[in-house]
Amino acid sequence: SHENYYTGNCFELTQADLDILATLAHDMTITIPRVILLDEGGEVLDYRKAVQLYEHFAFVMKYPYGSHRFDHLEESLPQIESLANTIALW
Repeated sequence: SHENYYTGNCFELTQADLDILATLAHDMTITIPRVILLDEGGEVLDYRKAVQLYEHFAFVMKYPYGSHRFDHLEESLPQIESLANTIALW
């Protein structure tokens, strides 16, 4: 059982939920263009694992330092806009 820290709502994370997430994480058959934006200084997740997982399926951009909150949004807006335009044409 988990509680959303912002809303206070409680939810149950089940094995079925984890199975679905595992399937989605490894389903690289989706052909829509993707970009992964990572801060190397994130303290919650190891950005290198995300790079290893997604580098063959997405355009991965790494920014030095930063945090788990992703501190480089302003800098990455051109890449986000480019991806949005690509998807709109797709």
